[in-house]
Amino acid sequence: MRVGFLRHFYVRRLLRFMEKSKAKRRALPPELTRLEQMLSRLPPQKRAEALETALLANPDETPSREMRRAAARQDRLRSDGRGYRSPGAERPRRRS
Repeated sequence: MRVGFLRHFYVRRLLRFMEKSKAKRRALPPELTRLEQMLSRLPPQKRAEALETALLANPDETPSREMRRAAARQDRLRSDGRGYRSPGAERPRRRS
């Protein structure tokens, strides 16, 4: 989106839609679910700025391997903060 006022309008409207959907406990479309997860990590004041920056980014550029791996690693993190561990992996032993 190259036109500034349309981009600002779109960003505000999209954020408002996501907030209202969450308040009404409605499921977001799959494309917006991932976006909402990422934006929820930011403070409310920075969400519009981050979304606008994402819209300005060139979508034709593929992210580097390092960035893709970091994103995948972040997706695997559990809510308790520990990373994903495969079922057969050994747990570190505690020293007493």
